[in-house]
Amino acid sequence: MYLPIEKRNATVLALLERGHVEQMHLSMDSCGSIDYFNEAATAALIEQGAIHDWDPALLHEQIVPSLKEGGMTDEQLETMLVGNTRRWLSPAA
Repeated sequence: MYLPIEKRNATVLALLERGHVEQMHLSMDSCGSIDYFNEAATAALIEQGAIHDWDPALLHEQIVPSLKEGGMTDEQLETMLVGNTRRWLSPAA
């Protein structure tokens, strides 16, 4: 149901290597509970490790450091977190 973090990070790094930084945004959402799944589905997600480390700080405490270890630069990070979002939300000139 959820792509493991390691595979997501590998995808981000592969896209960065291919020069797609200008088309990417790094973001996340967070929820306080997973009550929209029934008990059996919740148990299966936990058992599979799919909801391991769900935390509002996941992006900055785990994802970003892992991507940096994999070769992402500070400039690429700034582009994905700030530059692309600013450009996307700004009116066209």
